[in-house]
Amino acid sequence: MKNRTVADTARALAVEHHRNQTYGNLPYTHHLTAVAGMVALFTTDQETIAAAWLHDIVEDTDVESEDIRYAYGNEIARIVDLVTDPEGLSRSEAKAISLPRAASDPRASLVKLADRYCHHQHDLLTRDPIWAGKHIDEFDFFMMTFFQGGREQMPLYRMIADQRMPLQRLAELSPVLAM
Repeated sequence: MKNRTVADTARALAVEHHRNQTYGNLPYTHHLTAVAGMVALFTTDQETIAAAWLHDIVEDTDVESEDIRYAYGNEIARIVDLVTDPEGLSRSEAKAISLPRAASDPRASLVKLADRYCHHQHDLLTRDPIWAGKHIDEFDFFMMTFFQGGREQMPLYRMIADQRMPLQRLAELSPVLAM
């Protein structure tokens, strides 16, 4: 029997706690699989891949940061904390806090860049102009934050930059697609 890695156990926890959630018309695990898979393309570090599986668990489930710290240790909990939006704020206020935190750390940057890339891909593949519009509204701040964090050389940063034009076009089509 194969030895389970920390990423395997993180996957199991994430799947269990997100099991009744959806991502558009898909099970939420589709998004988690995409993000963890994208992270795994750029690193073999099991703690970073585990954090990718767990990146939404504190925001979207009853699992708390201390639960992650107890089960997975300080480093994975730290990465998850860096990519988690603070509670009780508007989306823009939360992003103004969480994005610079994520950009300050190479591992958290990789997880957050993979998360954003996968969100954009989902917007484009499902032709979702509403979310494309929200992501375009945040695009420049997102890119500048990671640029200032010294992450502009990361391949995912450049891949996200290439998504701007199609996202902008999709957001502009919103009234046409609503007909």
